[in-house]
Amino acid sequence: WLVENGAHESVVDTVWLKLENPVHAALAAAGLCRGPALAEHKTDSFLDQQERRRLELTADRLEHLAIRMLRKLGLNSHLINIDTQDYIEERKSDYRDQSLVHIASEADCGHFVLEPAYRKAMQQ
Repeated sequence: WLVENGAHESVVDTVWLKLENPVHAALAAAGLCRGPALAEHKTDSFLDQQERRRLELTADRLEHLAIRMLRKLGLNSHLINIDTQDYIEERKSDYRDQSLVHIASEADCGHFVLEPAYRKAMQQ
């Protein structure tokens, strides 16, 4: 909701950091920016072009936030007793009972899927 309504990045980041599943949330929001929200701005008008660009940049930023969080999880998994592969494959009821694998795929998050921590977890 915050992203779709153009909330400032600092507000989005503050709320995002307080979420129970921030990686899932970031990928889901990136998917909204790339999908339904982007589809609403399909004309060639100047305002729609600006809004499409804003949504594309926001989607990329959110995807990179998810990547950074996944990297931190991978680096600190031994400290916080979380297996990265289990985290990636765990289904979350708040996200239509989907795992990060499904969310990243649906959200067209190619950078996330190419992330070494993700690929390493998927190969195990």
